[in-house]
Amino acid sequence: MQVVPRSRLPRLLRACGLAPETREFPHPERLHRLTVREQAPPAFTGGPHRRVFLPEGAEQEKVPVADRPALSAFVATGFEAVRARYVLATIERGALWLNNRAQREYLADVPDAQRVSRFLRRRGLTDRFQGGFLIPASDFRRTLPMLAAQAFSGGSDVLFAAFPPAFSVLACRQFDLHFTAPEAACLARIVDLAQQHGLRAEMLQLPDIR
Repeated sequence: MQVVPRSRLPRLLRACGLAPETREFPHPERLHRLTVREQAPPAFTGGPHRRVFLPEGAEQEKVPVADRPALSAFVATGFEAVRARYVLATIERGALWLNNRAQREYLADVPDAQRVSRFLRRRGLTDRFQGGFLIPASDFRRTLPMLAAQAFSGGSDVLFAAFPPAFSVLACRQFDLHFTAPEAACLARIVDLAQQHGLRAEMLQLPDIR
């Protein structure tokens, strides 16, 4: 895994086919989108939690803040499926990785947040690091699940983008994964894999406003 300073992110985002300002692919009306989530959120038994909205619109009052191993591992599965050579991992503008001391202390009661923090601190990052990471295919299984766990353990969302092909995954604080690709065939394969891994996959259908 290579540490990428914030100053290098615009060039690498463009190499992934993303606009540095929005971190989106061009022509959003032509994109295909897919959400992958667990079949059911884990039961809340106490401790740190978030409120999330379920797909049906009903509010889940409390969902425990912790890594979702099946979702985190599925990030690596997705990039392996599309045969990506490298993946760029970034966070939203103004956000910080969990190596940040204030976040680490705030999430002291979240073991998975501490695990991610230790992993990042061993890379010698500064407390205010806002760059990203470049991960080769040989490290997908070891590194991508750890970085994805940041989003599920109380940290910010993490965006993963391949090059090549044009393909991205957002690990979201709402405990799901958002896949985006210009080619529908890429996401069709992800749907099949999600079902094989016991996960729930839902294609986003945009309304025709013509």
